[in-house]
Amino acid sequence: MFDFQPNSMVDASGNAVTGTVDFYATYIDPTDPNFGISMPGGDFYALNAAGEDGVLRSYGVVVAEAEDANGDPVNCSNAPATVSVRIPGSLLASAPATIDMWRLVNSVWEPFTMATRVGSFYEFETSGLGSINCDIFGRRAFVEGTVCDPATGLPLPFVAVRTDQYITFTGFDGSYTLFLPSGRSFDVAPDGQPAQNTGTLQASTVTTLDFCTATGGTGGTGDVKITLEWDAAVDLDLHVIDPCGNMIDYTNKTATCQGFVGELDVDDVNGGPGSVENTFWGFGAAPTGTYSYYVEYFGGSGSASYTLTVIVDGTMMTPITGTLTATGQMSSTASFTR
Repeated sequence: MFDFQPNSMVDASGNAVTGTVDFYATYIDPTDPNFGISMPGGDFYALNAAGEDGVLRSYGVVVAEAEDANGDPVNCSNAPATVSVRIPGSLLASAPATIDMWRLVNSVWEPFTMATRVGSFYEFETSGLGSINCDIFGRRAFVEGTVCDPATGLPLPFVAVRTDQYITFTGFDGSYTLFLPSGRSFDVAPDGQPAQNTGTLQASTVTTLDFCTATGGTGGTGDVKITLEWDAAVDLDLHVIDPCGNMIDYTNKTATCQGFVGELDVDDVNGGPGSVENTFWGFGAAPTGTYSYYVEYFGGSGSASYTLTVIVDGTMMTPITGTLTATGQMSSTASFTR
């Protein structure tokens, strides 16, 4: 709510405005799930009075404009208006007694006055309109990572990643970056996936949260991912030979080639429904050259059908299926070059 004093409106030249003034105001609820999208300015970037950069956490936003009978913008510069901004019910418990008020100036939030809490509202005076925000300031911290499809392990582009009031979207390669206020922790989650906690964030520090371990234990992913799956109650083993000739298997679970580490991160020795073994190289961390791989029947009895799935640079190759029938038997060796 805005309470204007008489004769307070002026035009762009500072001249008093007479006649009819049309006033428009919108309240933006910071508890709305899409608040991060509707936030004026496109993000929460702010500079405090000391010139330090940071991120805001809002307790309510109003966007107000006024125009004269000709449609030209006017402002309340002759005398301040008294403004009341509603605090959402779910934020009342944490709402401080006083709070900084911020105005959007050239796409950056800047403080301009202090508001006092009166019941479930913040009240303050302003001599200007525009985008106005009731906020707590925190120095900026960074959370980044990659989001993948839980079923395939492939990077997911254009997926919303959310926490509290903040939202961003993954790029073509599934990567995302969130700018968050330091000094507290956040539960971060891509749409449709479980959340991960950041821990207490530190100013100017990057925290990595990757969402690229597929459900069902299919392991890590990256530029190269080779996965063996079977259901029989036998022990099958995945063997991968990297471009440097290193074998990665249950006897040697990591190997370095061209400065990049490949890892057998899931090693199933029991068998049974949903059995998985997985070897991968991370994003931007896979050597170039030819990779070879095959399956060994290590232990058990009876036949075992298997599927080998390979993802290379975001593209899933045609799965290879086969059946092994006896201990010590090896599948044919398959290979690819990147």
